[in-house]
Order: sequence, then structure tokens, then C-alpha cells
Amino acid sequence: ILGYRDHYLVDGGKSRIILSALVTPASIMDNTPILDLIDWVRSRWKLKPRLAVGDAKYGTVPNIVGLEERGIKAYQPASDFSKRTKYYSAKLFRYDAEKDQYVCPHNQILPLHSRRSTEQVILYRAKASVCNGCPLKTECTGSKSGRHIFRSFFQEYLDKAEAYRQTEVYQKA
Repeated sequence: ILGYRDHYLVDGGKSRIILSALVTPASIMDNTPILDLIDWVRSRWKLKPRLAVGDAKYGTVPNIVGLEERGIKAYQPASDFSKRTKYYSAKLFRYDAEKDQYVCPHNQILPLHSRRSTEQVILYRAKASVCNGCPLKTECTGSKSGRHIFRSFFQEYLDKAEAYRQTEVYQKA
């Protein structure tokens, strides 16, 4: 069975004009061609979009980073994976940029542990002895090696997109 997907880029004005359309094999996910479509529209129609609106499936790290690098505000919600686990969300941990480390809700340090280039994340991990002796461990982690937090290489862009989500303009869009 053959399957196809259609992808559209639509002007956000009142007319909702379709600026570009693309048909791909069904194996190409909806969120994949967005940057190519935007580049084509910018080149073909000489447009300079200020923002791009999409639902959560478009809020991937590559899309947010790609849009921001092009000077386009990424008005797309990111998937919230914190609800997939019973443990504390990474959002409860404070990032200390000056020391490049995280601080847990119980004020313990998660220092930089390693950089994972293939995954484009930085791993911060608390000492196992600290976590295993913590009274909040059962709420924080099930790991015997200590709580860990992943930080994207592109966290600045992701934080920017998160800040947009808190604005009235984003809500309207």
C-alpha cells in the first residue's frame, strides 16, 4: 500500500494563503520538512517571516533551533516528557550557569558529568552517595548511580521558545 503526506506552509494573515505545498511518502513525518518549506518560501517569495506557529509535533529541537537560527521566533510547544515519570521534573532543578551545574530541590549539586555529542546533550549527575542518602530520593530518582539531568547543546534556543510560551502574543498566535 502506498501512502503519502501533504505538507503546507500557510501565511498567518487573515486570508490564510497557502504559500507552499509538498507531497512526501508517508514515512516522512509531518514535522520533518518545515525548515525546507520555510527556506523555499523565503527564497521564492522573498518573505521574511518573524514567527512560525505550529502544534507540539513541530516543537522539536531541530525545528526550534533551525527557526531561531533563521531569526524566526519558534511559536511551537515542546513535548513535556516530565509527565512520563513519577519522579521530580528536571524543571525543579536550578541551572547555575556560572558554575555549569544543576542544583536539586534539596540543594545538592549535579556537576557536569559528560558531553554526548551524538545526542547533542550534556549530562549532569549527582554523586550516588548523595542521592542514596537523601530523604527525597524516592520522589527524585530510582537510580542507584544518582540523579541525572540532560541539557541540550541548544538550551538557549529552547529557553527562548519557552519564554515565548509565557506571553500573550504566543497565546493569541
